[in-house]
Amino acid sequence: MKQPRLFSSNEIYIDEFNDRIILIVRDQHEIVGLNFCQGTDMEVFCDHYNEIDHKLTETYRALKNILVGDTEMDKINNLMWAWFEFPKSIRE
Repeated sequence: MKQPRLFSSNEIYIDEFNDRIILIVRDQHEIVGLNFCQGTDMEVFCDHYNEIDHKLTETYRALKNILVGDTEMDKINNLMWAWFEFPKSIRE
């Protein structure tokens, strides 16, 4: 009998160490969407950040193999710290 397999998922992480809430959207384990909200206010996140940021996602997919970090979440957080520092004109 074949085992069930993950088709897609939306994951929300509260990362208190980095003071942010992170949205990760996966399709068959591959990240297809990211977004984040600095701070840990879930109401603010749900009202304003609970959808894919396509520019952030494209940037992650382009750089994921060269981002520094021991885990996928480390790499995502490092990208988000850099993204936070990018001039707004680059992000939009």
